[in-house]
Amino acid sequence: MVEQFKSLLLLILIGLSLFLTYQLWYGQKPAEVVADDVYEQVDVEAPRKLEDAVVPERIVIPGDEGAHLFKKDDSDFEKIWVELSALLKSIENDFSADTQNAPPEEAEMCLNALFDLRLPIGSEMPWLSGLSEGSLDKLELYCLEDDQWLVISNTDRGRQYFKPEQGKLNQVTGVLEDITADDEPDYEYLDPEIVLEELELDVVITAPILVPRDEKSMNRLSLKAENIDQELLLKTFFVDYNLARVIEERDGGRLYTDGEKGLRLTDIGFEFSHPRVEEGQTSLTYSEALRSSSNLISYHGGWPENLRLEDVGLKSREGNLFYEAEWMMYYNGYPLITRQPTRISFNDLGLFRFTRFIFTTAKVPEATADEHILNADQGQIQVAAWSEALSRALDVLAERTAAPQFRHNLEAMELSYVVTGTQTSPKGTPAWVVIINGEEIILRADDLEVINEEDLL
Repeated sequence: MVEQFKSLLLLILIGLSLFLTYQLWYGQKPAEVVADDVYEQVDVEAPRKLEDAVVPERIVIPGDEGAHLFKKDDSDFEKIWVELSALLKSIENDFSADTQNAPPEEAEMCLNALFDLRLPIGSEMPWLSGLSEGSLDKLELYCLEDDQWLVISNTDRGRQYFKPEQGKLNQVTGVLEDITADDEPDYEYLDPEIVLEELELDVVITAPILVPRDEKSMNRLSLKAENIDQELLLKTFFVDYNLARVIEERDGGRLYTDGEKGLRLTDIGFEFSHPRVEEGQTSLTYSEALRSSSNLISYHGGWPENLRLEDVGLKSREGNLFYEAEWMMYYNGYPLITRQPTRISFNDLGLFRFTRFIFTTAKVPEATADEHILNADQGQIQVAAWSEALSRALDVLAERTAAPQFRHNLEAMELSYVVTGTQTSPKGTPAWVVIINGEEIILRADDLEVINEEDLL
């Protein structure tokens, strides 16, 4: 009888132990405990101001036989944007939709700034604070002798015009003249007639595409994954990460979970998810979402210098509204494309999804620093002409598509870097990225060999 009692007591204790362990790992915390949760105060990077977070996707200065193209992380791009930004901050509410204020037909466009990430304007914004709240997609500058006109555009308001006082744009036009004084335009707009002449193909070009006019070279890059303080990162996601369950994965990754949210750390980045928060909604405006994006990435890992905010947009899934923001690294004006982007999803309840995979150029000893600037890794490569790249992309599209393609919509074509190699030795491979009929085709920039998605890190 005594032995049976001991056995029963032992079983009860084992069951209680298993139950309490389950509750610790997966169970819901009492409401009073949740209310008292306070994250440890940690020193993290200050969020970026809107002036530093939102910049044009590209700035184009038209020339007589082509155009000068400036993209993010280009030094001349920064000089131009500083002056344009200062100009937009100094203008109140002088824009008008009245075409009487439009530039005359003989005026020539002398600058075109495109914003894939819309520039917020209006009350409480740094730019055009005298206008009603909104955003702009494009900014154009027209010139005729000593006169200039500014034209702003967006899908909701259409085009609005402003003729500043004479001399108000001297700072901007002076910078443009300095940058383009000694250089011939190095890009040209692609149009169907040029494609027909080069390739004898009818192609529909659905968006403005600039391609190099002359031979171009790019560096092969030696890269490294960013170095994040993992202990600090854990403190930003968990009240006490020491209480989280840790799962060691076969590929070397490590998963932390407290039963509600999980953080997976690898040698090249991390993934975070909080499914319960995903069920919330959002009431944030676009400008508020921009600020929240800056806060979240600055708090959870920081915002490296050459990382650019690419897009912030309202999304919907299963009836739940949320914002999604995406970033991309740049090197000398070229985007650095990874298999998994740096992207966050959030709503009024907070952050519920975050993938972060950021690579930077690897440092070299000081003795070879100049060589590194010139060659970056294994030397420079000669970029194949745009016509060769487009022809090759069309061949690849035909191989991938069972049905014959009678119409070719060319949606995008640009030079980029794609991250390839291994986790211990990542490389930045120069590439042509071509989008035709919604199909993205990535080709090595020199020999035009296909780079598949599974080849990317």
